[in-house]
Amino acid sequence: MQDADKTKAQLLEEVAALHQQIAKFSASESEHKRAKEALRQSEEKYRSLVETARDVIFTLSTDGTITSLNPAFETITGWSRA
Repeated sequence: MQDADKTKAQLLEEVAALHQQIAKFSASESEHKRAKEALRQSEEKYRSLVETARDVIFTLSTDGTITSLNPAFETITGWSRA
């Protein structure tokens, strides 16, 4: 009987440990979702600022190639962004 009680106690400890791991995972997943949403909002704000700026904003690759231009480029220069 003592062995059965010991096994039962061990199982309860393992179940409790699994519950703790599940709770940690759930919290981590919630944090990940919040971080992902914050990043999405930040990117949306950045995109909006760049697209509506009246000044030319551009990015360059490491070799100096223009990789993006905002709409102000066309307004100011009259040239197509393409």
